[in-house]
Amino acid sequence: MSLDFRKIYLPYCLLKHASGGYIVLNRNYKPIGFSTNEYLIYEDYPIEVKFLRLSKATAVKLSWNKSDNLNKIFLYHDGTIPTVSTENMKNYLKRLEILAKLKMKDIRKNHFVNEKTGVKYDAYNLEWSQRNRNIDG
Repeated sequence: MSLDFRKIYLPYCLLKHASGGYIVLNRNYKPIGFSTNEYLIYEDYPIEVKFLRLSKATAVKLSWNKSDNLNKIFLYHDGTIPTVSTENMKNYLKRLEILAKLKMKDIRKNHFVNEKTGVKYDAYNLEWSQRNRNIDG
């Protein structure tokens, strides 16, 4: 069985978490670099990123279809797979350039913590999990 590097190691989607941070997912809806078919609970891993500023205008620039949705930002979709054509790759790399320049907060010790309340999100918070496990959009 061969694996596709793009599906595992390149950003596909930025999924907003209830804590206000984002999880950068690969094409298999796993955190970047994770290659598993197992169901993962995102909160079990230090994978959250909190951008200093991520506006709707920036979401439009990052989104393959110019969506301003801040909850789910898709950098490409099955019709614009970067490795299928030079044009798709060029457009994807423009979006990656924007993403790479975003500044982040240092949360290495406080992943999945609500900054307003200081409450750490429980990995087994069923309400959040049930609302957000169906993330295709």
